[in-house]
Amino acid sequence: MSNIVINQVLASGPSGVLLAGEPAHLSAECVNQGAEAVAGLTVTLALSDGQQGGETFDLAPAESRWVSFDTEALPPGSYELTVTASDASGQLADNGLSIRVSDVQPGVPTPTPSGGGDASATTDEQRQEGPKLTMNWGDSQLETVDVPEIGSDGEGVA
Repeated sequence: MSNIVINQVLASGPSGVLLAGEPAHLSAECVNQGAEAVAGLTVTLALSDGQQGGETFDLAPAESRWVSFDTEALPPGSYELTVTASDASGQLADNGLSIRVSDVQPGVPTPTPSGGGDASATTDEQRQEGPKLTMNWGDSQLETVDVPEIGSDGEGVA
C-alpha cells in the first residue's frame, strides 16, 4: 500500500475563473504520508483534450509538493483533469477533477432600482416603504436593500 496521496487538485484561469480562449492553470499537491522517502516520484496532470504536464522529484517523509502546468487556450466545454503519481514500481496514487470552461464573461454587478424609476426617487409611495436598491448579476437578482433618504446636509434621515 502506498503512502503517497494527491491531496488537492485545482484549476483556475487568469481572472480566477475558467473562460474560453484563455489558458488554465492546473495544479495538484502530492503528500508523502509514509515513514520512508520516495525517490523518482513522477506526478502527471493530464487534461482530457490531450494537454499534460508534470515533473519528477524525490519526496521525503511528511513532505508535500505542488506540481502545476499552464494549458494552451481552451475552447468552451467540459474537461476531465486526471492527476497520477507513480514511481519505478508503478502507480501510487491518483485523483481528478471535472472542470467547465465557460464562454460567458463574468459581468460587473449593476445596481438597478426595484419597481422602476431611479434609486433616488422620492414619491410618497416609496417614502412609506423606503426606497430599495436591487443588485443584479446578469439576469440573476443578488440582493435588494433599503436605501436611506439623504437630507440636505448629506446625512441619512430616519
